[in-house]
Amino acid sequence: MNFYPSEAQMLSEAAREQGVYIIGGSIPECQDGEEKLWNTCTVWDPQGNLIAKHRKIHMYDVDIPGGITFMESKSLSPGDKITVFDTPFGKIATAICFDIRFPSLLTYILQVHPDVCAFLLPSAFNMTTGPRDWELLQRMRAVDNQIYVGMCSGARDTSAQYVNYGHTLLASPRGDIISSPTPSDEGESIVFAKLDPSVMRSVREGLPLWRSQKYNVYGKLEGGDKYA
Repeated sequence: MNFYPSEAQMLSEAAREQGVYIIGGSIPECQDGEEKLWNTCTVWDPQGNLIAKHRKIHMYDVDIPGGITFMESKSLSPGDKITVFDTPFGKIATAICFDIRFPSLLTYILQVHPDVCAFLLPSAFNMTTGPRDWELLQRMRAVDNQIYVGMCSGARDTSAQYVNYGHTLLASPRGDIISSPTPSDEGESIVFAKLDPSVMRSVREGLPLWRSQKYNVYGKLEGGDKYA
């Protein structure tokens, strides 16, 4: 596999120097002997090691009248695997941007890895879909799956060809927004949040959605696990 060396090195060095885990946005990835190009998110541990990567699964092919036309599949190939990695703080799943719109993805992840505590995605919604869907999608995924869900966006630059919506945020298992910039802040900012697994457990005990699933009616992933 090949990434732009400077970007991969920067992420590795930043993780090592700060002693933190980094979910490093997304960068183009190619593989020796193949013509494919993927939109890939890399994950780095506090020692600067690459411990996971996610190739974006769902291509952003849209044509919104009066809004935006974008055909990602013309230059990129879709990934075909879910991405989950372990940390001392809990198991985390990641994906990229448009992947958030497909509820079956997180449902599948949680059936295979029921101990995942957070779903975190680097994202770049635009000024057509961002104002309408950015907050809504994250809160829906959080409530439906009783899990922390967050998306990190680049700051808005109105001079760019593709203008990011911005507004990085994190939603709790109850669907509350627990960390975000101020509503008017789409520029550069730092967002902090504490993820408390006990909150997730409390929500699931009080409202046991997964124990109440009716798989005899709508089926269950073969070989998958269900929350206890």
